[in-house]
Amino acid sequence: MLSQQLQGSPRDSALEFCVLSLALDDLEPIHERYGQSAADHVQEQIGLRLRQRARAQDFAFRLDTDSFLLLLPCPAGEGNALARTIAQRIVLDLQRPVSYLTLSSLRVGCTVGAALWEPGSALTDAIGLAHEALQAAQRAGRGQFRQLLAPAPEVATPAIAPAVQAPPSEHGSVRAAATD
Repeated sequence: MLSQQLQGSPRDSALEFCVLSLALDDLEPIHERYGQSAADHVQEQIGLRLRQRARAQDFAFRLDTDSFLLLLPCPAGEGNALARTIAQRIVLDLQRPVSYLTLSSLRVGCTVGAALWEPGSALTDAIGLAHEALQAAQRAGRGQFRQLLAPAPEVATPAIAPAVQAPPSEHGSVRAAATD
């Protein structure tokens, strides 16, 4: 598994990963109008463009017919800016037409969701957040980018119980008990 491979490498506490979840916006109309061969060719071209946009240390995966996942390592603290920059570049790049046989103006486009992953935490959680961000971006319209931040870890606070607790009143609230 990728997460085991990444976590099995020496951990660099100054490293985090941008997780970008991409959905192609208009692949289905190409499939319906020009057939499976055209849709396959467009997917291959999109995969090549994503790989060209990626750096040598980045990971790019095709997940489904119209979805891709990118993992981009970066120094800790720089992930949000990197995710935004790369996502904007990808959205712009995928607005350019794709050629297929004699057709030179097939347009697909994409929508992107992003989250951050720190090695040592669950990669599946970060992928889930990136997917939630993608869904939020899709609700906002085609060619959008959204990023969700991981919830802050909960800080345990000591529970302080009152010395005397009164039973709930008729209205369901707790009354303070008087002490002498």
